[in-house]
Amino acid sequence: MAVTSAGSKGPIISMLGLPGTGKSTQSRLLSEAVEGSLIVSVPLLRKGNPGLLDRLSQRARHELDGLAAQAAAARDLGQLAPRAFDHAVIELVTTSDAPLTILDGHPKGLLQSQLLLADPTTASRLVVFEFDLGGDSEARSIDRQRSRALSKNQPAGPEDLLRFQGKLATFRTHTLAGLIHLRATAAVHRLDATDDQDSLHRRILELITKECADDRR
Repeated sequence: MAVTSAGSKGPIISMLGLPGTGKSTQSRLLSEAVEGSLIVSVPLLRKGNPGLLDRLSQRARHELDGLAAQAAAARDLGQLAPRAFDHAVIELVTTSDAPLTILDGHPKGLLQSQLLLADPTTASRLVVFEFDLGGDSEARSIDRQRSRALSKNQPAGPEDLLRFQGKLATFRTHTLAGLIHLRATAAVHRLDATDDQDSLHRRILELITKECADDRR
C-alpha cells in the first residue's frame, strides 16, 4: 500500500482508546501493510527499543537514561510518564522519514496533544483513530485486559488488576482531555473496537487511503 508521493513525508497515525481496545494490534497490522512504517510508543521507548533509540539525538537518549522504572510506576498509578518521553516521541515524529509513522497510544494527555499539533507540518499530516468499546466501556476494557493476560498463560492477579485500573485512570484523567483537543483540531475517526480485527484493519486502511487522496487534491 502506497501512502506518499515522491519527496513528501508520510501521514502520522495516532491510535487512541481505552486499554484493551486493540490499538497495538492494529498498529502492528498497519506497519505490516505499509513497508517501512515506524511504530512509536512510550512503552517501546521505556523498554529500550533500539529501532527507536537509534533515531534519537544523543541529548534525548541521555534524558531517558534511568527513567524506565519511573515510567512503569507512573503507568501503574494512573499517571503520565516523565516529560522526557514526550519530548522523545515528538522528536521521533518530526524527524521521521517513514512512509507511515504510527503512534501507538499517544498522545496520552492535553499537553502531549498540544506538543504534537504545535508544528504545522506535523499537524497537517495527523490522522487520529479513536477506538470505542461502546456502553460500559471501562468494564469491557478490564475484561479484555484479563483475556489478553490469560491468552499469554498469565492469569491476572490482584497486582495486575491494580495496574489495569491505573491505566483506566490515565485514560479518564489525561487521555480524554487530549482527545477532546484533537477532535477540535485534527481528523479524528471513531472506530467500533468490538469489530473483528480484520474488519478494523480494512476500515483503517480505507480511511488512510481517503485522507491521503484528499491531501493530494
